[in-house]
Amino acid sequence: MFQMGQDKSIFLWNPYFFSGTTLIGNVESALFYPLNWIFFFIKTEKAISIYIYTHFLMAGFFAYLYLKNLGMRKISSLIGGILYSYSGFFVLHIIHLTLIGVAAWFPLTLLFLDKFFKEKYFYYVVLAGLSFGLSCLCCSPFMIYLHILLIIIYFIFQVNFKKLLDLNNFRNFSAFIIVFLFGLSFSAIQIIPMFESSKYSVRTQGLLYDLAKIGSLNLKTLLMFLIPDYFGHPIYNHSYKGSYFFWEECYYVGIFSIILAVLGMLLSRKPKNNFFLFLGAASLIMALGENTPLFPFMYKYLPYLNFFRVPARFAFFSIFSIVYFASLGVEVVLESLNSKDNQKKILKIITVLLLVFLISLPFIIKGAYFPLSLGV
Repeated sequence: MFQMGQDKSIFLWNPYFFSGTTLIGNVESALFYPLNWIFFFIKTEKAISIYIYTHFLMAGFFAYLYLKNLGMRKISSLIGGILYSYSGFFVLHIIHLTLIGVAAWFPLTLLFLDKFFKEKYFYYVVLAGLSFGLSCLCCSPFMIYLHILLIIIYFIFQVNFKKLLDLNNFRNFSAFIIVFLFGLSFSAIQIIPMFESSKYSVRTQGLLYDLAKIGSLNLKTLLMFLIPDYFGHPIYNHSYKGSYFFWEECYYVGIFSIILAVLGMLLSRKPKNNFFLFLGAASLIMALGENTPLFPFMYKYLPYLNFFRVPARFAFFSIFSIVYFASLGVEVVLESLNSKDNQKKILKIITVLLLVFLISLPFIIKGAYFPLSLGV
């Protein structure tokens, strides 16, 4: 892209892959993503650093705005924003610029949708469509797929099934259509060439199940939510012993985030709790891939899922869910400062969590990799 900037032209062909391949039709080139245009004017190594820094800030700021819009305090929202942008997913996927680029827009889309549901102004629907469209330009196919699923699930949780013919349901359905129409129209300059070139892809007919299930999490890898180097580290003596790539299995959020999330889940009652509880649980089951009966069923019946591999990436939604409940946990802790009853409840929950951790610690240590050889 820097060479294009120097020549003041857009190349349609990339001569450096194999015997040449389309550039504009390669969706991950993201030529039309506005924040990628820095690559036209700045040398690649510097532009990559700016891109990563910018999207980490965007992810944290958008998550902060979304949580603040849900009625949380500034400090709770700030902590949520930090947890989101510095989770294992973002930190480890800096090698995949398009992934973190798309993921940064998720909270902003939900922010505008939530504002529409509250205030009923249709310009929020357009803004949500714009956010979705920018993520499509970014552009990572699997993350865009997750973005679409997120929007669909978010709308489903707004439906009043007792009054399906209610005017409010009709308005919400209209908004749902507009978000996708506007977003896809806005990003059509990238999407259309992508579909044209996809005719020559080996994935045109979908992946075989044996390929689609590659990159499934298992129950042991879930420990990496708490202990990122449980199976070793890919840089430290090349010691990583996991079943797949480190950056696809490690969704680290930390013990304190988990504790706060449990507090928020048990001691706070908010309208969005059911949505995030479903999102976190369902995505974690999907991330386990071949190790649960749900993924084979969804592979067969969920449209276009068979075009992708690495089910572990569904765990990104689990991080989003943990961030939400951890922010609620901060709210609970702050509210407990003036309530002795809440202080007692928090102390009991933390005590139980610590006891569970201590009881399971010998089993955790037994299966872990320790680079300093602790004799286990």
